[in-house]
Amino acid sequence: MSSLEKTFRKGEAIIKEGHFSNSFYVILEGSVEVVKRKGRQEVPLAVLGEHEFFGEMSLLDPQHSMHSATIRALEPTKIMIMSSEDFDSYLGSLTPGMRNLLTKLVTRLRKTSKKVADQKEETTRSAPAHPAEQKRVQAQGEQQPEAEKSSSEGDSQETGRAEGEDK
Repeated sequence: MSSLEKTFRKGEAIIKEGHFSNSFYVILEGSVEVVKRKGRQEVPLAVLGEHEFFGEMSLLDPQHSMHSATIRALEPTKIMIMSSEDFDSYLGSLTPGMRNLLTKLVTRLRKTSKKVADQKEETTRSAPAHPAEQKRVQAQGEQQPEAEKSSSEGDSQETGRAEGEDK
């Protein structure tokens, strides 16, 4: 197997969301952040460190060969880059059933990542940005009568159950 080692500077993008790639990446030293674009915002999804990897989703799910997120170095980071051919050789001993399982897991992960990004965006939009606004919203909540508080808490619990039943 041939591979290439490359070092990325802090803040440098290693892969970009929406760009095509046919490589698999392993972090040898350092750490990276995984972010997803939502409009003009970036939603952080994860931080990966030494011996973790990325890029597998584009290789395991050929119908979606574009990267689903941007990966950026959080510090000087050394990466081993493996070609898709070498990645296929590496996985070559897997049975077709195991390859199918990996493809299904990648599909589920894509859906989950999208849901997390959507929820984080919604939370960011609904949260008061200014400290004075945060205090006002907090004060309103403290002034809410007990009957209303327990009623609205019950509503949110029912909503949680209804959403859980969809799964």
